Amino acid sequence: MRRDEITYVRPASGTTALLRYNAPIGSYELCTRLLEQTGVMFTPGAAFDIEHTVRIGFADEAETLRTGLHLVGQFLDRLAQV
Repeated sequence: MRRDEITYVRPASGTTALLRYNAPIGSYELCTRLLEQTGVMFTPGAAFDIEHTVRIGFADEAETLRTGLHLVGQFLDRLAQV
């Protein structure tokens, strides 16, 4: 998934990454709405005092990750229309 409103530094190791996003809502609200509307769960960056970021785990199967990222993209598209 390549999106202009999402940036990240690829982790050197491990199965989590911190994504920075450009959207007009805080990370707790974004994560709550994302989970409620899509079933995709991220950890809000505000939990780590890094607002406008989310933590993503990617230790699952590749197809599950692709499906989840597709749903995140649809969610961000709807968010941008508001």
